[in-house]
Amino acid sequence: VVNPGQWVIIHIVGVPSDLLDRLRKDKVPLVIGALLEHENKISVLNSNICKAATYEGPVKSREPLLMSCGIWRRMVRPAFSENTVNCDKHKFERFLHVGRWSVATVYAPLTFGTNVPVMLLNPTSKDLVASGSVSDLSPDRIILKKVVLSGYPIRVKKNWAVVRYMFFSPEDVRWYKPVDLWTKYGMSGRILEPVGTHGLFKCSFNKPIKNHDTICMSLYKRVFPKPVEEFKDLQAEQAAEKGANEDDELMMP
Repeated sequence: VVNPGQWVIIHIVGVPSDLLDRLRKDKVPLVIGALLEHENKISVLNSNICKAATYEGPVKSREPLLMSCGIWRRMVRPAFSENTVNCDKHKFERFLHVGRWSVATVYAPLTFGTNVPVMLLNPTSKDLVASGSVSDLSPDRIILKKVVLSGYPIRVKKNWAVVRYMFFSPEDVRWYKPVDLWTKYGMSGRILEPVGTHGLFKCSFNKPIKNHDTICMSLYKRVFPKPVEEFKDLQAEQAAEKGANEDDELMMP
């Protein structure tokens, strides 16, 4: 046990000899830290961040950034989402906006503690992109990206219509039949049946529909942060297994 204020000598093994020369040349301190139990393992890190007012460039979601958190610094590809409370699902953000707090989700080592500072830096210029603190370590955070499919009515009669250009095969119509429809004029409805073989379908609404209305369908897809180097070993094993399976199939008579 080392008491506070006590001088110690640390011998570091496996460090290049030119590292000390570079530290002396750049006049930067050598910081040594210790990890708690399990802090060498990878998990999903969520942090509350806000874009720096001094950074003028756009910050796209899942683009490579340099993340500094606690004593470690690594390349990450964060997925940005809305900072909403009392919600189990959160909307995906394609860009980081100035003056608004967002949540950055990344694959990173376990980091224990409250309000651990986080900085996102530009990997090329090292400019500060965003800053904040760690929110939690939870892979259960659900980030959803919304996609809207649209179609146009070609035949209208009171509350029902025949719609085209949303799908292009009757199989797709049957697959998305349970999903509700909505229009730009505020009506809601659902698909009744496919019509023909080119993706047309019949649908009904709660109110009479107009010829110049637009039929829409909202779809949601779960989004994950992109890994940088965290799963290279697993990907190599999967590629090797896939290549072995393909070789076995070719050798079969």
